Amino acid sequence: MKRLAAVFLVILLCSCGTGADGTRENPKPDAMIKKTLPARFTSCPIRFKIVDGEKYKHYLVTLSSSGKVTENAAVLPMVQSTMTNEDQEVTMKLACGVDYHVTISDVKAKNMEELMAGKRKGADLVGSALENFNFTPKKESQTVFVRLYNKSAAGRSEP
Repeated sequence: MKRLAAVFLVILLCSCGTGADGTRENPKPDAMIKKTLPARFTSCPIRFKIVDGEKYKHYLVTLSSSGKVTENAAVLPMVQSTMTNEDQEVTMKLACGVDYHVTISDVKAKNMEELMAGKRKGADLVGSALENFNFTPKKESQTVFVRLYNKSAAGRSEP
C-alpha cells in the first residue's frame, strides 16, 4: 500500500510540472510565458425578415444545426425556435461558420408564451412549413429576407 501511495505521489508531482499541453514551463524566472486561448466560434447577429407575408401575422422560425467541431472548439447540435414580431422579423445570435437548417412555419399564436401554453393544453397551434432552406452565417451581421409567396394573391405564382 505504501508503494502504491509513493507511485501515485511521484505521478502527481510529475504531472504538476507540465502545462496543459504537456510542455514544461520556462525555467527562467523573468521570462514571459505566452499561452494562447483556444479558438472559439464567434456569434453573428442574424436578422430574419419575412417578405410578402400576411399583414400583422406572426411566423415561427425554427433553426436546427448538426453542430461543428474545429481543432479546439465545438458547437453542439441544437434546435431553437422563436417567433417574429409585428414587423415580421426576428434577430438571433448564431455561431459563424455553422450550417443551419431554417424552417418558417405558419402559427396561430402571437408569442412564444401563448404557443407553449397551447402545447401544454394539447392544442396544435403550428401550421404547415411555408419555407425551408439551409444557411451558414458569416462574420458580419446579416439580414436574411425570406419571401413567402401568397397563393391567393393575384399576379403571383409559386417559384
